[in-house]
Amino acid sequence: MVNTGTKKKCADIVFILPKAGGLFSLNFTIGLAYMRAYLESLGVSTALMPDRPMDMMTLIDRTLELKPKIIGFTTYDPVFFMVNILSKAFKEKAPDILQVAGGPTATFSDGLFFKYSGIDVCVRGEGEYAIVDLLRHAEGKSELGDIEGISFPQGDRVVRTPLRPLIGIDRPKGEELDILPSPHLAGVLTGLEWAGGIQTSRGCAFHCTFCNGPNMFGYKVRYHSIDRVINDLKYIEERLGKQSDKRRNDIWDDNFCLDKKRTRELCERIVKEKIKLFLHAEIRADRVDKDLMDLMYAAGVRMVNFGLESGVPRVLRNIKKVGGTSEDLKEEKRYIEAIRECVDYTKNLGMLPSVSFINGLPGETLEEGRKTVEVVKSLGVHFSYHNRLTIFSGTELMDVYKDYGLELKAGRDILPYEVAYTYDLSEIPFLVSSFVYHTNYKGQRKITDAVFGWWSGSRGEILEFSPVIVIHDFKSISPEFIEWLRGIARINASIYLLFENELLTRNVIDELLQALHPALPTRFTYFINRRKRKHRGRYYYQWLVTRDIKRSYGLTTDFHLVPISQSGNYRVKKTAPGRQPPSLLYTVNTRKDVKSLKDLFTKPSGDMEKTPFAALIRQGALICDGCRWQAAPCPGADLLALHVMHDGSLRTCVNGGPVGKIGDSEQTIKARLLELKSRKESERGCSQCKIKDNCSKCLFPYPLSDHEYCEFRRANPWTGYHTATMEFFKDYDLKQETGVMKINLYHA
Repeated sequence: MVNTGTKKKCADIVFILPKAGGLFSLNFTIGLAYMRAYLESLGVSTALMPDRPMDMMTLIDRTLELKPKIIGFTTYDPVFFMVNILSKAFKEKAPDILQVAGGPTATFSDGLFFKYSGIDVCVRGEGEYAIVDLLRHAEGKSELGDIEGISFPQGDRVVRTPLRPLIGIDRPKGEELDILPSPHLAGVLTGLEWAGGIQTSRGCAFHCTFCNGPNMFGYKVRYHSIDRVINDLKYIEERLGKQSDKRRNDIWDDNFCLDKKRTRELCERIVKEKIKLFLHAEIRADRVDKDLMDLMYAAGVRMVNFGLESGVPRVLRNIKKVGGTSEDLKEEKRYIEAIRECVDYTKNLGMLPSVSFINGLPGETLEEGRKTVEVVKSLGVHFSYHNRLTIFSGTELMDVYKDYGLELKAGRDILPYEVAYTYDLSEIPFLVSSFVYHTNYKGQRKITDAVFGWWSGSRGEILEFSPVIVIHDFKSISPEFIEWLRGIARINASIYLLFENELLTRNVIDELLQALHPALPTRFTYFINRRKRKHRGRYYYQWLVTRDIKRSYGLTTDFHLVPISQSGNYRVKKTAPGRQPPSLLYTVNTRKDVKSLKDLFTKPSGDMEKTPFAALIRQGALICDGCRWQAAPCPGADLLALHVMHDGSLRTCVNGGPVGKIGDSEQTIKARLLELKSRKESERGCSQCKIKDNCSKCLFPYPLSDHEYCEFRRANPWTGYHTATMEFFKDYDLKQETGVMKINLYHA
């Protein structure tokens, strides 16, 4: 069996997949699973790192303990930055270990790896056979120049060996990929992965100018046999047990219905074998019909995504989405209508359809961008992927973008490239059902959690990136501070730089970025401009986002902090067009505020709509440090956030007391918090308290003393109910499936 963690003392190859999103998603791509299954069949031991949340230095040490001969990175453009940082760190500690990059970015941007990172070899195209030859090279048994399909530096030039033939291309059509062992039956994939699923084909035959995927495999499509797919699906069903028809499993084909006859045969076999799975598939509306959709539903396909890209026929012609040739664009018009018909039909079947689209495409105008959004809105889909054009290496668009007036420059992360569009994309509204809306909403809530102490999300997800680092009013950052931060920040954790308004200058931002960005294993660095207004001590925080979110969407969020004692008098002004509505947060920083909170957090009686608390709900407000009043355990005890104050002290929340100083390890801080938690619970008598299961047991209940806090919680047991209600209504708009994000999003 392949090593799925770090239980083995050694591994020939350690794979690292630094995805741009969650840390627990680092260990899964279907391509990497195939590679590991193939290596296992040859007796090659492999491991995946990280196998749990960890900081960069721990990742390096744990990886090197396995004594690998090769460290392999699966790469695509959004993680180019992370691969560079990690590979350079490995090169410093273990220069003799061969570092290999594979995937789309390694295939089409190999020269950039050799210029910026510690990568020794790039694999171009498929990697299963190449990695075996590279292992022989690492063992001193072959020369790099004799290995097909790779690139490597030689002096001032890059050597690119001839590409090797596609795997299985000489086998009978329809079963080309059966030559590779199943990652499911080999034990690499258990069926329990968060993003589990199956691949029935590899490759794409279409020529969309913005996509480099088909070019990876020469615009050829190869398949697994029906029997092979059925065996894998049975394995997944068995592993999932009673959850088999409830837990989503992706079909990782570029187009599940490219060969309609084969798709029909596969679905008929699934029905015949009585396999019960919840399947999600990517399909093209021009490659499916009603009978096939009926059959797909019967086979367990419950979610489908259609690639619309644009609701404007002329723009679809520019990107070769359909491949039409007629002067009247009839093929593109028919494609848009086919998506509408398919979406309607799948909804009637009981499927959950989604569509993906892109703004900023070649030749698109502002009016046409808005037209596309209107088309998507009219479809009423379950979800939409609202993208902005990114130009990737290996695409036709990379060669012709200038013809459409587009400009391109390397971003701060080198890849993906930043595009200068021909119109202001911020003028395009975001659909509530879109991924963009969810991403920016989640970004706003992450700030609410980390800086303002709400901690509303999944505790497991929060712990994954903990501790979130909030740095207060630093004018410069020393190498010693960077080294400490590298040892305490999780991979892909979020770092927030919080400044008083007069300190936040462009020079300060640039200096901090230059210090942090090349050294830390995260792309998620944010600036928050703290502005204090004179009016009644009211605070306003403005979220100034840098890097990927700004590059993609450029939204700015205002956080209005208002004493809760003034809640009845506060009104949010109308939001200017093109700006996101402010997020209203009420503070509880004085005893007067505590009294107001008590008046609001009383047991509801009579008509809930007429209570003062209902007014807060209608405003979409939250309460700063709301964790103090929730039922969930104090987030400070778990070190979910670490506030680095300007004097070098460390706190778990803005109003908390010091728990350490810069230089302290995470273990030292956690031990100190554990001792503090134990002592406070003993002094307060928490184990005997009648509301012990409905109290956060806050470690720093400012502005109350421990005794006053306990009295308040016991006298007001409804606080947990009220904070949960506020969170529900704050998230209410996020749960809507259709419509456009409006200015009154937060009911202000």
